[in-house]
Amino acid sequence: DKGGSRFCYWSYANGTEEAWQMFSGKMTPYMPYTDNNTTSRCGFDAIVYHLIEEALQERFYVIKESRGGTAIDPRCNSTGNLWWCADADWLSTASPRSGHSLTLEFVENIGLCIDNVLSQLEEGYRIQCIMWHQGEADRTQPAAYHDNLRQLVSYLRACIVEKTGDPSYATLPFIAGTVNRNSTQYNAVVEQAVLQLATEDPNFHVVDMSDCKLGSDVLHFDASGSIDAAQRMFEKLKSLGLLEEEDPTGVSSLPAEGERNSSNACYDLQGRQVANGTAISGKTPDIYIRNGRKILNPSR
Repeated sequence: DKGGSRFCYWSYANGTEEAWQMFSGKMTPYMPYTDNNTTSRCGFDAIVYHLIEEALQERFYVIKESRGGTAIDPRCNSTGNLWWCADADWLSTASPRSGHSLTLEFVENIGLCIDNVLSQLEEGYRIQCIMWHQGEADRTQPAAYHDNLRQLVSYLRACIVEKTGDPSYATLPFIAGTVNRNSTQYNAVVEQAVLQLATEDPNFHVVDMSDCKLGSDVLHFDASGSIDAAQRMFEKLKSLGLLEEEDPTGVSSLPAEGERNSSNACYDLQGRQVANGTAISGKTPDIYIRNGRKILNPSR
């Protein structure tokens, strides 16, 4: 549809200045976007958006961060020299785009979209989940994938807690699709790490895409594989109750305006507010989140 989607509004970033200038902090009707010459293409997530549209029949919003061939671990080759790393030491020297961090760019755009669009909605908003499909580029450091992904999940949740002031986002559902086992870049240790996280974190969910058909490059899904992958992701969203009709964009109660988004507000990785490096529970965390940055506790 050349006019874009009927109900899906999105904001997209991929580590390039071009996409950032076009989409950052703006939410417009979804249209497939590519920076690969002029070839029109889209990932299986485009089909997920279509399925959600058909189910909800009302406006919903997507904030997408994606770059093909990117890794979490900075020791791995990663397209555009961009990484999803959430290690505190690495982040302390990184920045969005030119600073090589997709993680920081994603968090920055989430904040901009909340400020510019979502917080302005009369009906309020509710972030429902993070959908994730990645891992091939980390195949050269597979033993670290479990800890790297777990750290990223915790970091993203904590940043959303900090931005919104809503501690319930500490358990935000994180839904990860697996890689086709016939892919030229499949790694069994990476797959097992994803499956293990689902046993450790009740809010981390796995969608089996191990047999979704691949294209001629034996790497990306072909059309039928993309449809299957999208349908499975959509079914997971439904099974988790994320597409229920009652108030799907409702926002939970927040702190008073003067209390949220304060530069002094800090949160630990479980989403608990932290004051001067000390958790409300009285325990001192090893690290905490302030202004989207993971900060080492100096008392440790």
